[in-house]
Amino acid sequence: MLSIRLKRLGGLFLLLIALGIGRGVWAYLATGTTISAPAPPPSATAPLTPLLPARPSATPNPHTTPFSALLASPAAPLTPFGTSPFQFPTATPFGATPAADCRRVLPIESVETIHFGQTTTAQLQAAFGAPASVHGRPPTYRFVAEGCVLEVSVGFREAQEAILYDYGTLGWLLARYGQPAAVGISEGNLVLLLAGRAVLLYPERGVIAVFDALPTELTRTTPINALHFRAPYEVEKQVARLKLATVEAWQPPLR
Repeated sequence: MLSIRLKRLGGLFLLLIALGIGRGVWAYLATGTTISAPAPPPSATAPLTPLLPARPSATPNPHTTPFSALLASPAAPLTPFGTSPFQFPTATPFGATPAADCRRVLPIESVETIHFGQTTTAQLQAAFGAPASVHGRPPTYRFVAEGCVLEVSVGFREAQEAILYDYGTLGWLLARYGQPAAVGISEGNLVLLLAGRAVLLYPERGVIAVFDALPTELTRTTPINALHFRAPYEVEKQVARLKLATVEAWQPPLR
């Protein structure tokens, strides 16, 4: 009887094993799961770390700045002057020496033919060419030739005042216009910024000459820094406008 029971238990055990194996096979076929093949070992040429996404340019150096990158860029070559969307024209600095004798480049007779309040911008361009720039309020036409500068401010369309920079000397001025009606020393204001400059007034000719020196320091060879032309004026009004300390009994230097 014992042997019969053992045979039955063994058969039951084998049946249970068979059922377990069959159930596992059925689950495998039902899910369609496949066993992945082991990944091949990395080759000698393959990187051991995953590749980063492609970059449009090289990885930037963390020690560089946008400014240094701009300087090193071949697309942005260095130039003597930076390019700006805005232009800020400046007058010729006092004491600057032009490249040529401006009395030859811009004949004084041409400037003296400007009739203030009448000469139009079209007539200015016909006489002096296209302006190098137009700036400010009132608009100022800046004509440049061989380093010589003529600026003409206009009202609506007519010239109101002209300025020649670094033009002639005191000796040339006296030979052309004679003894000035008044001489003053600038004290500085919004019209004539710098103080301590000799200013000679010729009201009937509408001429104002400014020098980078005191009246007592002038010689015949002292250059004129700025020679203004405007309609004839009254001395007292220009003295007040330019804020001048008048010099009485000024005599031109002999040499």
